[in-house]
Amino acid sequence: LILIYIIYITLSYLYLPKKIKHVMETDASAFIGRSIHVESIDFNPFVLSLKVGRFSVEDTLQSPLVGWQQLFVNFDFWKSLFAWKIALDEVILDQIEINIGKNQERFNFSDIIERFNTHEGSEDTALKQPARSRSIAFEIFHIVINQGSLRFVDFSGTNPARFNLNDITIEMENMYIATGDENLNPFHFMAKIPDGGEARISGRYRIDPLHVDAQIAANDIQLSAFSEFVENIIPIKVSNGLLSVNTRILAKLENELQLHVEQGRVSLNDLTLDDNVADPTLLHVDSINAGDIALDFPQQQVTVNSVTLESITTNQWLDKTGKLRYEYLIDRRAEEMSPQVPIPRNQQKSSKSWNVLVKKMGLKNSTLNFSDQKDAITRSHSLTGITLDLEDVNLTPETPVHLQFAAMLDEQGRIHTDGTLSLSPFSMNLNYNFGEIQLPPFSEYLETAAFLRIEKGNLSIDGNAALRAEDGIPLHVATDIRVNGLQVEDTRTGHSLIDLQTCKVNDILVDTSSKKVSIASISMVKPEVFVEMSQDKKLNFTSLIKSSEVSPPEIHSGKERNRDADWAYSMKKMELNNGTIHFKDKSVKPTYETGLHDLELAVGEIAANRLDPTPFSLTSKIDQYAPFTLKGTLDPIDKQPGFSFTSELKGLEMPSLSSYSATYIGNKLRSGQLSLALDYSLQNHKLNGKNNIVAKNLYLGEKVPGEPVIKAPVGLGLALLRDVNGIIDLNVGLSGDLDDPEFSISGVIIKILVNIIVKAAAAPFKLLGALVGGGENLGEIEFTGGHADLDQENQLQLKKLAEALAERPNLALTIKGNAAVKSDAEMLQSQRMMELIAASRKIPQTKLIAEAGSQALWTVPENREALDRMNDELNLKPASERVLQIQEENSKLTDEALTNEVYRQIYEDVKAKQVIGTEDLLSLADRRAFSIKQYLVDMLQFDHERVSVLKTRESDLTGRSIKLELNAM
Repeated sequence: LILIYIIYITLSYLYLPKKIKHVMETDASAFIGRSIHVESIDFNPFVLSLKVGRFSVEDTLQSPLVGWQQLFVNFDFWKSLFAWKIALDEVILDQIEINIGKNQERFNFSDIIERFNTHEGSEDTALKQPARSRSIAFEIFHIVINQGSLRFVDFSGTNPARFNLNDITIEMENMYIATGDENLNPFHFMAKIPDGGEARISGRYRIDPLHVDAQIAANDIQLSAFSEFVENIIPIKVSNGLLSVNTRILAKLENELQLHVEQGRVSLNDLTLDDNVADPTLLHVDSINAGDIALDFPQQQVTVNSVTLESITTNQWLDKTGKLRYEYLIDRRAEEMSPQVPIPRNQQKSSKSWNVLVKKMGLKNSTLNFSDQKDAITRSHSLTGITLDLEDVNLTPETPVHLQFAAMLDEQGRIHTDGTLSLSPFSMNLNYNFGEIQLPPFSEYLETAAFLRIEKGNLSIDGNAALRAEDGIPLHVATDIRVNGLQVEDTRTGHSLIDLQTCKVNDILVDTSSKKVSIASISMVKPEVFVEMSQDKKLNFTSLIKSSEVSPPEIHSGKERNRDADWAYSMKKMELNNGTIHFKDKSVKPTYETGLHDLELAVGEIAANRLDPTPFSLTSKIDQYAPFTLKGTLDPIDKQPGFSFTSELKGLEMPSLSSYSATYIGNKLRSGQLSLALDYSLQNHKLNGKNNIVAKNLYLGEKVPGEPVIKAPVGLGLALLRDVNGIIDLNVGLSGDLDDPEFSISGVIIKILVNIIVKAAAAPFKLLGALVGGGENLGEIEFTGGHADLDQENQLQLKKLAEALAERPNLALTIKGNAAVKSDAEMLQSQRMMELIAASRKIPQTKLIAEAGSQALWTVPENREALDRMNDELNLKPASERVLQIQEENSKLTDEALTNEVYRQIYEDVKAKQVIGTEDLLSLADRRAFSIKQYLVDMLQFDHERVSVLKTRESDLTGRSIKLELNAM
């Protein structure tokens, strides 16, 4: 026995440590394929304890895969012998170091596991022994791990991610492993996180049958230590965050695993997440607390009594390309690269779904800051004071979750939402209220597309939205919208375009299931619209949209346009009260300004399925006093464009239109009142209109310098159109085709009016003739040759002219004489002969005419003596010579015929010697003009001041007709 004991002592001190060291550094090293280094092994044969000092498994030059400073194992021989179990008094491991590395899908120990699997597969199955019916129990009374460390490095990401656990302390009492025993073994685990915090696990356990009752606690674990791992998944840096966990885990194996989590509490404080932009922070959370967490695996149920999120602040933006800040955090490459593996049918649905219940969830005092990085946007926005309360959040089908949400938009606008939603299947029914949302902070978005700036105004929205996760996802929305105090300006001029006291859109209904959109009413109170025409004749409203490089929308075929034709759209009514439209025209000088005041507009129902026309009416006052009314109907939507209306304007003072009259006709307007009665209709793109235009006391004023656009005697035309009461009454009709690109309603009306005035001025006497019936030209008087007296026909014509001029009291008549150089001269020569014969015979011309009657003067015997004297005085061929000459030419003449021919020649030769000069013709022309005036004034009692006779000039002698002229007084 002594010899055996000596041998035992000798082997224990001299052989066994070296042998164990050799086996570990050679055989074990070869088995795992890694170098193993052991500095020292000490075995105490008296107390049966083993010490292994400075052990390491090679991994890299910098650090081993596994290593420790010292392992101490103390074997309890007597307990093992008498209790028939392996009993260790204590196992103490000092400064254990574990270094794990991961590269893509492999760890730095993956090769060792592969070698284990290879060795196991090569073993002879015949050598394997069947399991015993009862295994030997294994018990360790005290296990201690002091100052351990775990280091994990993940090289699979873009940058290496590292995690360290230092000062790991694990203490376990009475670790017992045996089949069928009821003993529960206490244990205790503690580890310190390098950047702060510690983790503790304590409780009791049993391996077989499995029973674990453990309390897990982690206090103030700094999450920034794990940031590198997060960054390899999503480009977010965990800059700060303290995690604390406290929960109880109960696990039992009774036929099936029974796993329960009770009294769970999780808190996360001062969490900060950043992306590649350090300032402002992407997300900061003051605290997240989840309390009373319970998990029941057998029942597949999770219950959380409360989740509270306090003071979350997130900063988001749209960059210049239109992407949100968080969009860059989503890496879709993995999703694109990963194959879509179909799920077998027998695995598509689990037999039982999990029941998750969060009794209360709340978000408090949180903020969302938003900005737009486009160059044109300088204003940022924020949602502050965000609160969200949810009750009974769960996955139970058709179980409602109560929701309340509130926030402030840009410190002024109120947002509130409450209602219910169901997560499975998803549905919601929410009431929402947006109160006094200020619109100017959003003006820059409008300014990027148009020359518009919102200077004032706020928006309020109230409504309800209901959504169900069914086919087509039916949505039902009921909304009221109100805009107050809206003021919109033109950024090019800084002038107001629209001022609006209130605009209400009531009962907006959108129902996707029935494909219906309806509006109960639209009402506007005290809108003011400012319309302005620039010097280059462009309206401010027609050029508000800024030019864009975006391609115009494609024109789709009729079939594509009618995909949503079965949708029903309707608006019950629209009202506008106490409105004003201001108009300013800078294209004329001086600038013309006017306005429609006290504007009232009412439009009836407009609906996609309406077959009847929609009535509408408008009343207003132009320049605050001239009443203007319009009433009519709009054709159904499928017949648009189409309408019919009648309109009336009364008593518009026309001097205010002098800016236009000065530009177009060269005169201001001295006075005048305009009234209109319009009747228009448009069907099938064909426009027909009737215009009754009445102008009272319309008179031109002073002439303005410059060339007028319309070069026509407008004053005369107006005087011709103006009746005795000072009224111009015109009925103008028009028609046109809207498909004609050159067709313009205003252009056609102006052209018609100008044509009427020009036509009246160009043919004034025809217009006067139309006033007294017949329509003949009353402006031309035809005289008998050589005479200045009026015949009966001329007198009748002048009578009609006087009657017509009595209807046009602002017309003045100008008369200029006329005579024909040839025909009137011949007649004046004949009259001169009559005067000479009467003077020679010393008798009046009336007697001379009476004697001759219808015969020529030379046939009267008493006149032949006078003709002989005049023939001799002019030294003309004597009568005797004329007789001989005539007899030579015609010897068959009778004595009477011969005598008549002789005195005819004498008469013609003497007449030819009578010289009729220009002065004689001018005198005849003047007598004719005065005879016209004399008849008008003396016989017809026409106002002599309205008749002027002009002195005839030689250049005026063109014929026996006198063309009268009219002038406006």
